[in-house]
Amino acid sequence: SGLRGPEWKLVNQDMRRGFVLLEKNKFVRVLEQALDERIEDELPLPVNDELLEAVRSDLEEVIVALEAYKEKYRDEGFGTVSIIKFPPCMKKLVATAQAGQNMPHAGRFALASFLSFIGMPVDDIIKLFCSSPDFDQSKTAYQVRHITGDGYGKKYTPPECATMRTNGVCFEPDELCNGRRVNHPLTYYRIRSYDRNRDKKADKTTKPS
Repeated sequence: SGLRGPEWKLVNQDMRRGFVLLEKNKFVRVLEQALDERIEDELPLPVNDELLEAVRSDLEEVIVALEAYKEKYRDEGFGTVSIIKFPPCMKKLVATAQAGQNMPHAGRFALASFLSFIGMPVDDIIKLFCSSPDFDQSKTAYQVRHITGDGYGKKYTPPECATMRTNGVCFEPDELCNGRRVNHPLTYYRIRSYDRNRDKKADKTTKPS
């Protein structure tokens, strides 16, 4: 099992007549982990040439659309990584990771891709997840490097706000989140970066010479 935190050790469980009794939330987490491992063991699925040919045109359209989407949120101009400029969802996910609490896969993907896009080094992103109760160094490194494109070519763009809400990882949206201009965590971060740079310039111009 990939559940490695101290709370999962057998000596810390409620044992009765040879059976482990779990609370509902722990039981659900065990099922999630079992399903994750089964899916990973079965991937990649074999795909024959006939099926590939049947969906080729649709795939090409999706690839073009994704490239246009990535260009819209190209990874430049974000400046130094600063949590002050993070949207509420990313602040919450960072706090969850640092507290060693379990994070859903949608949250891990969103956080890793977001941090990569704003310029955080891959090794620092991996370290952020080291307090996770089911942390596995090699598995986490593989997943983060795959998401960030480090050695794999393809770099994934963070999900937009609508997808974050659908996945249940949109937390406590603030006034800026609810504004018309923001529909993506990167848009939020870019606006906050611009506001802080503007404020710094204003401070310099108002200081006496």
